[in-house]
Amino acid sequence: MNRAVKKHFQEHADIVAAHIKEGNDLLNSAAGEIASSFLNEGKLYTFGSGISSLLANYAASLFINRCRMFRPPLPAIFLRTDASVHSYQASGYSDIFEKQISALATPQDIIWGITQGGIEESIICGMRTAAHNGVKTISLSGKENNALQGVSDIFISVDTTDPLRIHELHLLIINAICDRVDEIMFNPDSDKTESENEEEDSLN
Repeated sequence: MNRAVKKHFQEHADIVAAHIKEGNDLLNSAAGEIASSFLNEGKLYTFGSGISSLLANYAASLFINRCRMFRPPLPAIFLRTDASVHSYQASGYSDIFEKQISALATPQDIIWGITQGGIEESIICGMRTAAHNGVKTISLSGKENNALQGVSDIFISVDTTDPLRIHELHLLIINAICDRVDEIMFNPDSDKTESENEEEDSLN
């Protein structure tokens, strides 16, 4: 394998390995909050900027369609799909998500912001508005210690400043969270330990 190509794979493997050790509880918590919202007739709103906007759109599509499991569509909405919103954003306003969240989100909902650097004013304003309105917030960002931490109920960060690795791991995290939500909602037995399953089988 070419040295440059091999470096990409090795860096990806290293950052994934590091996150498996440190980030599992946060991912499980995020999935639990999203599942709880859905079960209580809430909705998930996703948004992002730049490439992270594409990932936010992808996250919403996984819930509307499916990750792995065949199940009913779940109410996930990607913010910034409306043509008038696009034109408004093009005017340079930083409150683009703040206005949508104020108009749409309720305390039963979840707001999920995705960003590479955690410094985009539009993302921070949106998350701050959600928190102020009593809406649960989840953020997915790059290296921690950025402004999103203070306005996020669950702050998931990737410990690198390399944009390529950040986006790669964000995609993996999105897939993992969606898969876990499906397990919680539609396959709760997946949480049982092997001994619990054996005990249940012996009673049948």
